[in-house]
Amino acid sequence: MIHVIHSVRLLGVALLAATVAMVGAGRLHAQDATPLAEAPSTAAGAVLHDTTGRVVGVALIATGATGTVTVYVAAHGLEPGEHGLHVHETGVCDPTGEKAFTSAGGHYNPTSAEHGQHAGDLGNITIDADGFGSVETATDAITLSELLDGDGAAIVVHANADANDAEGKSYGARSACGVLTTTAPQTPELATPTS
Repeated sequence: MIHVIHSVRLLGVALLAATVAMVGAGRLHAQDATPLAEAPSTAAGAVLHDTTGRVVGVALIATGATGTVTVYVAAHGLEPGEHGLHVHETGVCDPTGEKAFTSAGGHYNPTSAEHGQHAGDLGNITIDADGFGSVETATDAITLSELLDGDGAAIVVHANADANDAEGKSYGARSACGVLTTTAPQTPELATPTS
């Protein structure tokens, strides 16, 4: 399990560095996708975008030998503070409409549990004063095969902290969203500055 977590963490750092570099070089494109070859075979990832389409982080999910799922999220460019983090039931991240990312549906909740006990409730990610943050958590309430079903799943970061109260009112608007997939951005070839 430690090897899986270490692999996921290293891949997360590499993907975050790649997405930051791609954004800086203006080279992030949806067609730039390759299999997560360096990750365990039971892994999926998501590139997180904010409501303007800007890349703000990555999420990685891997299943360990015992079946426990480890979720690792690294983010940049979000507002400092705590933000609720959830797996949502549908793999669509459309920022348009009255409320951004409602296309991702509700929290992943196959047992119809109260908020705070949803399978997709992952706690919070803390963003520091420079806009960076990461979190790693483990759960046995989800499986990759369930999340990667016909309609997929998404990782959503909310504007506010998630207090995991039964009402579920504390986590606020959806600030960022990424569709879980078994592909991830390629390491970019950085553009050469023009003279």
